Amino acid sequence: MPHDEQGTGGRGDLPVTADLPGDPTQDRHPTTDRVVFGVTAVLTLAFVVWGATATDSLEAVSSSMLNGLIHNGGWAFMLAASGFVVFALWLAVSRYGRITLGQEGEEPEFHTVSWVAMMFSAGMGIGLMFYGVGEPLAHFTNPPPGTHPADAADAMQTAVATTLFHWTLHPWAIYAVVGLAIAYSTFRRRRRQTISAVFEPLIGSRRAHGGLGRLIDILAIFATLFGSAASLGLGALQIGSGFHELHWKEETGTGLLVLIIEALTVAFVASAVSGVEKGIQWLSNTNMVLALILAVFVSGADAASIVMGTLSQKGILEPARWVVVFWGVVTGAVTAIMLLIGNGEGDALAGLQNLTILVAAPFTLVMIGMCVALIRDLRQDPLIVRRESGVEAVESAVVAGHAKYAGDFEIRIGPGGGRITTGLPEGPGPSGPPSPSGPPDH
Repeated sequence: MPHDEQGTGGRGDLPVTADLPGDPTQDRHPTTDRVVFGVTAVLTLAFVVWGATATDSLEAVSSSMLNGLIHNGGWAFMLAASGFVVFALWLAVSRYGRITLGQEGEEPEFHTVSWVAMMFSAGMGIGLMFYGVGEPLAHFTNPPPGTHPADAADAMQTAVATTLFHWTLHPWAIYAVVGLAIAYSTFRRRRRQTISAVFEPLIGSRRAHGGLGRLIDILAIFATLFGSAASLGLGALQIGSGFHELHWKEETGTGLLVLIIEALTVAFVASAVSGVEKGIQWLSNTNMVLALILAVFVSGADAASIVMGTLSQKGILEPARWVVVFWGVVTGAVTAIMLLIGNGEGDALAGLQNLTILVAAPFTLVMIGMCVALIRDLRQDPLIVRRESGVEAVESAVVAGHAKYAGDFEIRIGPGGGRITTGLPEGPGPSGPPSPSGPPDH
């Protein structure tokens, strides 16, 4: 497939390139970005040490920061989440919805069932099993701030509506915005599989590969790390509750939760180091079946370890095992620290929530930037370029035909002076811009 052919397509002297570049990760060996990996590793380990040695101090600081964030910027979370829903739905129904996330005509890598299973496991998994029943009941007994149900029926409606807000369009729109931007940048534009690469059409390739791009990837790793740790913590709390309900343990303390986290960490690290094609796909399929039959929890921490490894190693699709293992172990350690806030009791859940919200707040700005960058990219997509060029060429031919032949003309396709590459195999016949011609001779 040619990568350097250009031509004109009714846009004056502007080149129209409608081909797709090759895969930048092909035949690459994992290369660690020392800045991205070093900064995130040092700060994360410092957080673990802080939480292990001064848990009360960490709890006080995080609570104070969260209160300030919710008081001053809580409205921004609601507005951004709703904006992502509108953006995702608009993309789906717009002309951009026909664009393939990959080479044109390329077959999907996974079966639909496996893909849905992986999305379920990584996207909802533990959270759905933990909150599926508990959240509506919690909102029913303690109505959300700003709501004043008149009676039990009104309280029930408010509780279900709030739960649906958390688990339907809004969370999946957030996943879709990030996933779509990365998938398009990586598999359509053939850039590195990093968050910073998505920003190339917005800030330029030089900045995306420089300091600003590294800052974006660092924020992405922190958001992924603490989000995965929170999911893992929810699973540990749920298993601990099971021990208590089955009378295997009188009290579910921090020691038991740490042991559970260690076991879960070993499991998802083993899945992660085996890769998406084997471990994660098999585990996700198994999780889907177990979730439907036994309603057990699942975790996306294995996939998150690979994601953090990819971001640490310049977008390589298969990061080195030692990096994946490192981030898996660190995720388990961060989870333990988050649960230490509250001594593994009722406040442990608040500790998970507080730290996750705080770390994810800066990434909200990154997500808004991803939406803007994605739109800029989509406007120059080969499919869109060909369509716009074709419409413009036909319009020009019609105008010229009316002016020259007073409306009595036909449009024919023939060889022209320029070429628009399509990224598809060339057909046997000639191609070129349409040109008007006079009435045919009889």
